[in-house]
Amino acid sequence: MNTTTVLTDLNPIHNRKSQLMRHGLVFLLVLVLSFGAGIWLFDAVPSLSTLPALMAKSFGAEQAKGFWWVSRASGVVAYLLLWLSMMLGLLMTNKLLRELVGASTLLAVHEFSSILGWFVALFHALILMGDSYLNFGWTQVLIPWASSAPQASFIAMGQIAFYAMAMILLSFYVRKRIGFSAWRWLHFATFVSYMLITVHGLLVGSDAMTPLMLWIYGLSNGAVLFLTVYRLLSMNNVYEKAK
Repeated sequence: MNTTTVLTDLNPIHNRKSQLMRHGLVFLLVLVLSFGAGIWLFDAVPSLSTLPALMAKSFGAEQAKGFWWVSRASGVVAYLLLWLSMMLGLLMTNKLLRELVGASTLLAVHEFSSILGWFVALFHALILMGDSYLNFGWTQVLIPWASSAPQASFIAMGQIAFYAMAMILLSFYVRKRIGFSAWRWLHFATFVSYMLITVHGLLVGSDAMTPLMLWIYGLSNGAVLFLTVYRLLSMNNVYEKAK
């Protein structure tokens, strides 16, 4: 079964299994974020009585770093969600996975993780407007190369990827109008966006060189590369058999 058949024979959004999977993903995301916040809280706060002072220092002081921390955390979450979407997109034509999970559920989670990742990325950018050290406004947050920061070009990579992802997401809803061929070519821009986001995270993120983040970037990109090569080889085999 090829990608065209998978997409045209399904109604991925309006079935109960897909809805349950989406709710499960939201619950999982909230659980992970809550777990991470709990670890930070118990590690950073000696006792609950010091929590108000710590929050005031993190978000209300002149050199408050709270907005930066939240932006970095949401950036990592957005990256992982978009990576999940990439993985599911590459696995879309895998027969075994479709039988185990269900093709409609697979496609629904692929689309939902893309949308959720995009909105988390939007939050990642907008929360920086509260950082008094960066002093970013709407222009610096939304327009590529509008920032005077030393990493302006790498910040712009993230912004360009953000707008490219917006167009790709919109293509889900106009697929029938633009035709499958045009939609598929537009979808290839996901690879470019993912590479831009990776470079953006590596060269702008203050914690990008920590062991944990290096493992995340290494494993996630390795998995995408492996599945891309596998997908290309599979397509080549199908083409050779069709000759």
